[in-house]
Amino acid sequence: MFDEDQELYLSYNAPKSLGDAIASMLRSNPEFAEAFTLAVAKDLWLKSNTAPIVNATGEVSFRSGVLFIQIFNPSLRANLNAMRQKICNQLNERMELVKLREVKFV
Repeated sequence: MFDEDQELYLSYNAPKSLGDAIASMLRSNPEFAEAFTLAVAKDLWLKSNTAPIVNATGEVSFRSGVLFIQIFNPSLRANLNAMRQKICNQLNERMELVKLREVKFV
């Protein structure tokens, strides 16, 4: 009988991975999830692009699943807008706990 109770206790209180704990916290707090998504996406954007693109990048914001990236150079902005679905997919591949619905260059 003690063994059954111990197994039941362990199944309910089994330690979660850090990723599971963070995912649970993000699901329970939408405001924190938005701030976390913005931080991760902004970091990925700045670290994964070349210096000319990073230098042309202004404010990065996130609302309702959409990442808005300000690009100062109009021709670069037009080129990036043409590739925005591909860029969104590439960012989503690198983001583990959260996903973007869309990326818009403004």
